[in-house]
Amino acid sequence: MNKSIKWGIGLLVVGATMTGTALAVKGPAYISWQNGLHYGSYSKDSQSTDVTGGHLVNKGQDIHEVKVDMGSSDVTVQKGDHFAVYAKGMDKKDLDWTLKDGVLSVSEKGHPFTMHLGFSEFEQLVITVPSDVELDQISLSSDSGDQKISGLTAKRLMVKNDSGDQNLKNVTVTQGGFIHNDSGDIHVSNSRLPELWSENDSGDTHISKAYQQKSGNATPFRISNDSGDIELD
Repeated sequence: MNKSIKWGIGLLVVGATMTGTALAVKGPAYISWQNGLHYGSYSKDSQSTDVTGGHLVNKGQDIHEVKVDMGSSDVTVQKGDHFAVYAKGMDKKDLDWTLKDGVLSVSEKGHPFTMHLGFSEFEQLVITVPSDVELDQISLSSDSGDQKISGLTAKRLMVKNDSGDQNLKNVTVTQGGFIHNDSGDIHVSNSRLPELWSENDSGDTHISKAYQQKSGNATPFRISNDSGDIELD
């Protein structure tokens, strides 16, 4: 038996042991790898935490763009009383956030590999935006995990996902943007999208109610799908 096989068997044994121990002692949990092994308990990390420490509460007039770059976490950008960044099911130390020149940027450090143990909600990132704020741009990029945007107004919308569903509801976009998904469904409902390119490599695309296209040849409204259904209601 060569060394590679021995190492592989050893890692499987260690992983199985850690999984059994974690589930027996602390219930549903996760193990992530980023510059070393990290263990987190969902029972411990199940509460939403404002990773900014309330720093954004009075920044409503100072933020014009939201930019998110995540790994495997679900991402939601939605209407709220004030700007905030909430993390659930993850260690806030794994997140970076900055506010510079009106751009609120949130990213996951190194996009760590994460293995979920047991049945529980995966990591969630929730960003709230005041309902009276019109953003210049919303940009979301994820390696995997669902993306949701609801109840917001922005001039431009840029949404990209390698693997996971995308859901836009009650969103008003005044200029345009695109939605790209390598593997997952795209759902758009009750939203105004005067210019939009929707591209889906594998998954269904469903657009319903109040989608709009500017008149004439000024802007395109294009939907493409390599493998999956397209529904327009």
